[in-house]
Amino acid sequence: MLALIDDADASAVLRACNADLAALKADLLGFLGSERENLFVEPGTEAQPSPAFRRVGHRAQLNVRELGRSAVTGANALVGLFPETGSPAVRLLDKQGVSSGQVADVVAHSGDTGG
Repeated sequence: MLALIDDADASAVLRACNADLAALKADLLGFLGSERENLFVEPGTEAQPSPAFRRVGHRAQLNVRELGRSAVTGANALVGLFPETGSPAVRLLDKQGVSSGQVADVVAHSGDTGG
C-alpha cells in the first residue's frame, strides 16, 4: 500500500476518492513502525510474497481483463486489495472513507487511470 501511494495511477484513484494521501502515508508508516519486529526474514532465507499479496496481484490481473485493458497498474492493484478484509491497508483506506465500490468505479470509468 505504501508503494501505491507513490504510484501515479493508484494515487490518482485515491485522490478521486478524496483520500488524504499524506495522512494515509503517515498512518501506514506508523503501522509499519509498530510492526517492525514482526516483519523479519530468517537469516539465510529470502523474503517471499505472502498468499494475500499473490491474491491481490491475481485479482488485479482479473480486473484488467474485465476492463479490456492491456496492463496491470497500481489502480488495478487497489481494486484487488479490498477483498483482503484483514489487511491493515484496507482498514486504513476505510478510515479515509475509501471504499471498494468507489475505487472500482473510478478505475472502470477512467480513461487515464488503470491502463
